[in-house]
Amino acid sequence: MQHKFLIFRFGQIGDTVAALPSLWMLRKQFPNAKIVLLNEIPIRQTHLPPEMVLPSNGLVNGFEQYPAGASFRNFFTAWLLLSRLRKEGFSTLVYLVPSARTKRARLRDRIFFRMAGFKNVLATQGFYGDLRPKTPDGSPIPVPKEADALLARLGNDGLPVPAPEHVAWICKSRMQNAPQQNNGGNRRQVPDLGRTAGGHLCGWKNSSQLWPVERYAEVVRMLMRNTDFSPLSLVGGKIAK
Repeated sequence: MQHKFLIFRFGQIGDTVAALPSLWMLRKQFPNAKIVLLNEIPIRQTHLPPEMVLPSNGLVNGFEQYPAGASFRNFFTAWLLLSRLRKEGFSTLVYLVPSARTKRARLRDRIFFRMAGFKNVLATQGFYGDLRPKTPDGSPIPVPKEADALLARLGNDGLPVPAPEHVAWICKSRMQNAPQQNNGGNRRQVPDLGRTAGGHLCGWKNSSQLWPVERYAEVVRMLMRNTDFSPLSLVGGKIAK
């Protein structure tokens, strides 16, 4: 019997990149499984959803989307999605939502996916518990990097995951060895990052997150001075108005 996994991971390009080690680990453990990724429909055209970032085949087998926000139309669309998920007969939900997701939001998710027929759910333990955890004296508590946190949550369910110090190496190795993807005989179109965050890979939503170009250049120079880092290329474009 073929395993069928639904991965719930929403967000933009930075959120997708943070989930890559977990996606690669799942594919390695279940090479013949059907893996579908569920994410929200982008609100803005400048946002890049996972289907524009991930390869068109191999890592995942397909995508599902749901509308963000509360409205009658969105409720109807969500109900149709629930019906499709039940008919698909997924065996497992991989709950790769951001590790800072609130308890209230997780409860809402749990109700929805239980209605969709999911009984086996992975990665439900290990959330931060608070958006900004602090010590008794008010100092912020360092939290794991999101890529490490997602893997740790999968590890809590008994899946073999790499140690945190190996995650960056895995990402670099996979990106260097990734084959060219084809879609119907044509080379897969690469998203125009110039239409997103001005070349910023974390999916900015506020103007305060948009750095001037000279600061990016200074960071690169600093890395080259103090480490063995050597950039391959720097790609940019006009900022969408």
